[in-house]
Amino acid sequence: YNGDNCFIPKYHLSDISTFHSNESLRDLNIFEGHIIPNWAMLSAPRHIILKRTMENIVDIIRQEYIRDTVLRHLRAAYRWQLVMCATGPSVLTASAREIVIDTLLHGLTNTSGPVSYKLANVDFKDYGGRFKAVSHKISLDPSHYMNMHKRKHIGLLREYLYNDDNTNLISPDKLKTWEGEAIQSQNGKQIYVMNDGKKRGIQNYESFLALNYTMADVRVISDEQITSIPDGEPMPYLTYPPWHANDNKQ
Repeated sequence: YNGDNCFIPKYHLSDISTFHSNESLRDLNIFEGHIIPNWAMLSAPRHIILKRTMENIVDIIRQEYIRDTVLRHLRAAYRWQLVMCATGPSVLTASAREIVIDTLLHGLTNTSGPVSYKLANVDFKDYGGRFKAVSHKISLDPSHYMNMHKRKHIGLLREYLYNDDNTNLISPDKLKTWEGEAIQSQNGKQIYVMNDGKKRGIQNYESFLALNYTMADVRVISDEQITSIPDGEPMPYLTYPPWHANDNKQ
């Protein structure tokens, strides 16, 4: 499972955000790296994993609705990936992982006591299951969301807060709140620093680190939004760690 395929770095469900402050959490190998399908689940009432999953789904959809998406909108991805990331196995897996980590680090408990869960094998084979969740071929169902996304470019939601031609523009007031932040477009490699309402390109990754940024600090915005921000002078080349620049000056 790789949360970075679904969520932007700053969002708490991404791998970058989850592990940037405590890399040792990767050694836990939560769920053995698997993604959890959500087509069949059995649960005690008000289980905290389901509660957290629903809270995260609501937050993701709300952010999408106000055009401040926390989802990856990648040109190379399947068009239906947004649906899977927002409401499917990806958000379930990320939410469950979040609960497991909170339990280990902070002693989080469920309403009825310690948090517990059990992962079953595919098709519940460990319980003698012999069946499939899908009873017909998806390719034969024109109304299936995967086929609908293949035929035409549609958004995750039917309606958004703003549906006019200016949805991707950023107000000057909004730009001011991003002052000093690192930004990047959904499909671009270049990372910029916001400075006085302009974007200034960071020359290389060493300079990025020298500016005391991590990938968890990067605000990812749409390709159209980043194009609308005026360009400033590129940032200077910097050395990381900073004291390396003085190594030869003994």
